[in-house]
Amino acid sequence: MIEVYRKRVEDKRIKKIKNFEKGSWIKMINPKNGEIKKIIGEFKIPEDFVRASLDEDEKPRIENEDGIVFIVLRFPYKIEKKNRKGKDLRFETLPLGIILVKENIITISKVRNNILEDFAEEKIKDWHTTKRHRFLLQILYRMDKYYLNSLNEIEKDIESVEKEIRKTQKSKYVIKMLDMQKSLVFFDTSIAANGTVIEKILRGNRLKLFDEDVDLLENIIIENKQALEMTKVYRDIVNNTTHAYSSLISNRMSRIVKFLTSVTLIVTIPVAVASLYGMNVNLPLQNHPYAFWIVTGGSLIIATFLGILFYKLDLL
Repeated sequence: MIEVYRKRVEDKRIKKIKNFEKGSWIKMINPKNGEIKKIIGEFKIPEDFVRASLDEDEKPRIENEDGIVFIVLRFPYKIEKKNRKGKDLRFETLPLGIILVKENIITISKVRNNILEDFAEEKIKDWHTTKRHRFLLQILYRMDKYYLNSLNEIEKDIESVEKEIRKTQKSKYVIKMLDMQKSLVFFDTSIAANGTVIEKILRGNRLKLFDEDVDLLENIIIENKQALEMTKVYRDIVNNTTHAYSSLISNRMSRIVKFLTSVTLIVTIPVAVASLYGMNVNLPLQNHPYAFWIVTGGSLIIATFLGILFYKLDLL
């Protein structure tokens, strides 16, 4: 799908147009082969730039070829699964390709993402498609904001799982923690790689930046580092929670084994005595009128003594 937008400095609202006008923004979402060839032919861009933007494993990078600037970044993508108690959240990261040609900006992604939709739906103030470099920086800034928002959602999810773990030790919470751990690994690698690209933009001369653009880019770097630090903190929390959960399960299993072992020993005494007196041989008290009660009472006394002893030794 190809959508074309234009918002000039004098325009109050964004306008969706049909033609590739100068100063317009071309938004490509999971484009078909025919659409890819149309864009390549119109703007004379390498096909690899478009194909790389659609590769889910593509790493963030920046290239400059014949005056065309190609940037790949990775943005957070939320996956929701419904369950009986609400929703399970899982996050991944997907590539977003941004191509700066002479008078246009082209964005390419495999799925719709909220970062670009915020611009198309005019949730962002003071932006224009004709200011390509400024628009690029605003996309970067918005992306960092979405990473921070996603991390806040993960934090709430961690707190919810921790509360549930205190109540029960069901395996589904282990799976949930593993999903969060996986999401944070994706975030860690993607945010760090995005940060490398952003710093290259600041240090290099690939883009013509004004003083206010440099200030915005420095703020983007700060937000990126903050998101990276938060990711590392939450990874540590998830790892510690997972280890604590494993220790809790191990401790519980150990107590169960000790309890069953103690009960087995206690029950063994009456069983052993009963088995002994069931043998067809001469035994003490076999002719005594109260032999049954004496033997049974003695067995119960010994079993009770062992029960008290094991209880004091914290084995029951």
